[in-house]
Amino acid sequence: MEISRNTILHCLELVLVPIVRFCLRHSLTIGDLRFVAKKVFMREAKRELLRRGEKVNIARLCVLSGLYRKDFDDPDGADTKAREGNLVMRVLGLWEQGDEYVDRSGKPRILSYRGEDNEFQRLAASVTTALSSGTILFQLERMGAVEKTPRGLKLTRSVQFVQEDLEMGFEIVTKDIDGVIRAAEENLLRLKAMPNLHIRTEYDNVSSKDLPNVQKWVLDQGKAFQRRMRKYLSKFDRDIHPKNLGDDNSLDSDRCFISVGTFSLSGDYRDFYQFENEEPGS
Repeated sequence: MEISRNTILHCLELVLVPIVRFCLRHSLTIGDLRFVAKKVFMREAKRELLRRGEKVNIARLCVLSGLYRKDFDDPDGADTKAREGNLVMRVLGLWEQGDEYVDRSGKPRILSYRGEDNEFQRLAASVTTALSSGTILFQLERMGAVEKTPRGLKLTRSVQFVQEDLEMGFEIVTKDIDGVIRAAEENLLRLKAMPNLHIRTEYDNVSSKDLPNVQKWVLDQGKAFQRRMRKYLSKFDRDIHPKNLGDDNSLDSDRCFISVGTFSLSGDYRDFYQFENEEPGS
């Protein structure tokens, strides 16, 4: 399906609405947005060329992004922290779901962390060798996700709730936003035979006295839903269950992913919708 440039630009305008609202809530100006957008264009243009299997050079980056040569002094500088955060979350996920790291009831085991070749060191190394186990442990302690006990290292917070660090929390938001845009795009353009799950439930006239009970119910149901998702989907992940690799595990050609997100939002109707359909100056 061929889409006109005007249609794509209008879709971009719609996608930018929540971004601009975020900027205004935090006193960020269009100058701030331009500065950050330039960095993102630099980084993502390189990733797009790599995804296409094309050679990465300044000329191609400039053509793809519309930026100038002088803008590409440090295209990778902003990537390091995001990669580290993602690796830490993967370590947490494996600890929660990996056969080697859970007990018979499916709960994360207490792991040894002292001495050579300890259990936590092996856990970290199974995910990445780019970060030391000490660095990963430091990050987990900083986030309050682990506790050192006489028996060993105890996981105290689920990967689902390690979101108090603002930047790491927004790394998850980035994946959520990218995921929902891609899911909707694939569905609307009918790019795949099997559609993506994209369902929204909303009611806009709930009494404020009922809202706390409704919010708690939604939270409880959402947590239970994600627990069921993790329990089922982890059965098919070949990092967690290597027996699913088959005869040839050296190639990524058979590697797929599936992501299922859950979120809720509630509050005063006037804060979200009262002026939704009003044009400025009306």
